[in-house]
Amino acid sequence: MRSKCLCLVLLITSVYTGVSGKNHSSRPKLRRNDFPQEFIFGSATSAYQCEGAAHEDGRGPSIWDTYSENFPEKILDGSNGSIADDSYNLYKEDVNMLHHIGFDAYRFSISWSRILPRGDIKGGINQAGIDYYNKLINQLLLKGVKPYVTLYHFDQPQALEDAYGGFLGAEIVNDFRDYAELCFREFGDRVKHWMTINEPLSIVYQGYVHGVMAPGRCSNFTKPDCTGGNGATEPYIVGHNLLLAHGAAVKVYREKYQANQRGEIGIALNTEWHYPYSESNADQLAAARMTAFTFDYFMEPLVSGKYPTEMVNHVKDGRLPTFTPEESAMIKGSYDFIGINYYASSYAKDAPCATENITIEADPCVSVVGERNGVPLGPKAGSDWLLIYPKGIRDLLLYAKLKFNNPVLYITENGVDEVNIGEIFLNDDLRIDYYAHHLKMCEGAAHEDGRGPSIWDTYAENFPEKILDGSNGHLADDSYNLYMEDVNLLHQIGFDAYRFSISWSRILPLGDLKGGINQAGIDYYNNLINQLLLKGVKPYVTLFHWDQPQALEDAYGGFLGADIVNDFQDYAELCFREFGDRVKHWITINEPLTVVQHGYLTGIKAPGRCSNFTRPDCTGGDGAIEPYIVGHNFLLAHGAAVKVYREKYLIVTAIFTPNILSTGYSESLDYFMEPLVNGKYPTEMVNHVKDGRLPTFTQEESSMLKGSYDFIGINYYTSSYAKDVPCATENITMATDPCVSVVVERNGVPIGPKAGSDWLLIYPKGIRDLLLYVKFKFNNPVLYITENGVDEASIGEIFLNDDLRIDYYAHHLKMVTDAIS
Repeated sequence: MRSKCLCLVLLITSVYTGVSGKNHSSRPKLRRNDFPQEFIFGSATSAYQCEGAAHEDGRGPSIWDTYSENFPEKILDGSNGSIADDSYNLYKEDVNMLHHIGFDAYRFSISWSRILPRGDIKGGINQAGIDYYNKLINQLLLKGVKPYVTLYHFDQPQALEDAYGGFLGAEIVNDFRDYAELCFREFGDRVKHWMTINEPLSIVYQGYVHGVMAPGRCSNFTKPDCTGGNGATEPYIVGHNLLLAHGAAVKVYREKYQANQRGEIGIALNTEWHYPYSESNADQLAAARMTAFTFDYFMEPLVSGKYPTEMVNHVKDGRLPTFTPEESAMIKGSYDFIGINYYASSYAKDAPCATENITIEADPCVSVVGERNGVPLGPKAGSDWLLIYPKGIRDLLLYAKLKFNNPVLYITENGVDEVNIGEIFLNDDLRIDYYAHHLKMCEGAAHEDGRGPSIWDTYAENFPEKILDGSNGHLADDSYNLYMEDVNLLHQIGFDAYRFSISWSRILPLGDLKGGINQAGIDYYNNLINQLLLKGVKPYVTLFHWDQPQALEDAYGGFLGADIVNDFQDYAELCFREFGDRVKHWITINEPLTVVQHGYLTGIKAPGRCSNFTRPDCTGGDGAIEPYIVGHNFLLAHGAAVKVYREKYLIVTAIFTPNILSTGYSESLDYFMEPLVNGKYPTEMVNHVKDGRLPTFTQEESSMLKGSYDFIGINYYTSSYAKDVPCATENITMATDPCVSVVVERNGVPIGPKAGSDWLLIYPKGIRDLLLYVKFKFNNPVLYITENGVDEASIGEIFLNDDLRIDYYAHHLKMVTDAIS
């Protein structure tokens, strides 16, 4: 089943920290049709915060009534839920507002003590409570708004807390099951989306470790004013009973109601996303442990019926409960969807394990912090804990999809609070920006069967004005879905081969192996390759065609970072292993020169970097240094991929591994060709690139690069004139280092006629001269012309006649035959 995201936005009390009049140019521009058709937008509330009427119509007290009324000093403004938003009486106005805004859905919770005042069936059912929820549900449906119902949102009946400690007692499992069944029986003919429990992690940590939410329990060394508790044992007991209560509710729903009511049931899990504090292995493992103790704490039992290994290993002294075989079977697979509540992210830093004052918070041996080297992970919202980091929601969604077999995911809560400062608060800029950027990240995670965003996704979406027609790759030619039609077309034309590139982020959404492999991506390329071979078309596969995963750009600057070499090698090896039994022609990198020049020098291609004197709208950069670093890492990544291929796969699959070069004149070609042939940069580059800006190869790197090809791919489109000029003394970039002016005309006469693009002057003789240059200078390597062509301006019938392209290919093919002969 294809995963989908449901954005149910929690509208929380607003406080504001920003200023009005800010520039919104960086705010993503989103439309409804940017999201899949099944993507649902809505709003959400919880019963205690919203309903009011806490002491009316037979409702019994909940633990939040007791907590907020007995300890008003623990509530920021001293308020309670006695009146709240009075939705109990104003539900029609609330529903009208949802309808007016245009929401698809409304997520609300049922007050357990409103329909079972004593908490259990034998204590009696409150018909007034049943009637209220029936009226609310009917009004929603009347207005075309789907009800998404949460059974438990922190407010268990006080009677059960008094009787056996609430979720500290094993009796809660059966009482919750009975309460859930009552709801299924009364409302399930109209409610098709059920959530058993909201944020079990919050209940465990805030209710039983920190003591800042009802029932306010913690160890006495944590807070002296808690109502009792033990942060080392009680959180695990409560978490265990929450899982069992959830499982029992799902079991009764599936056995007695789901078939007839045709609804779905799940749970809403919350977590921060934790990033390693540093690149050290210790901090990488610390981040993984924090994920195990937060998101995986509940997700792993739901998927596999057992707690995460990291928890089993770290929770000592028998404090982590165990599931019986029957309990394990009951909770394993006990969901039709998973709700995700995401607000913020943080850093995880390895820390010594505590030897005293033990709590569940100390067990992972991790320090969770919001800043690194004095720099916060993101801007702070109204609450100190809420650091705004939209990327976290994307990484969390992709992690859930990849680790837990692509479950259906609903974003059941997401939002931000603000500090209330008059008119500034009413402008609501902080919230608008928060949702815009988080929705953009949801869009990236929702679109493509687990594919992660690439740097071109980011570039095209954030800077549409830099794309001629403002388009992006969301739909493109839709070859992902139409590959069979594409292959049939190749076959009908009579082509022998099809060269395509693999989207690195489609098979490794986070860029590296530890971020998980996306099986849907592997399956797509297997299907494409098999279809090509079925039709007699040979696949020529390029591993990298400019679209590195955005995750690696964020982590270490992509090809600016030395880490890219190993990550590219791992990615290449994954491709060799998965596809190499059928793919006999591999290309490591397409046009490294283009990426170097236009991604890091002119800034007109992703990632859009350049010196600020080149273009003020670049995303950062230094055109004197970064292009050489990127070019160097391209060569090393290519060499590492070839090395692993030759050492482990060549005998089995006997294919070629080249590097594709684009060029307009020979010195540009030598930049990459010379290291591939001789293991060193051209002498001209060594002499002209001053101030140590040209990297050097170690002996091992030089040996790895030398001869690291079976063929060379040549991409040729145009030629130009090179004119000697004085060397620049200011505004130095890679473009000024050769001390050459590249021009396209001489004495007012262009070197050739102009095509659709200004830079493409048609000069067929150039391809012959280039092929001969390579042949004679570099010991006659095997050459493939991997790209050659021309663009045209679309002018009605003239465009359809295609004369320019026909002539272009005819003359270039003639020059190729001349070079061969």
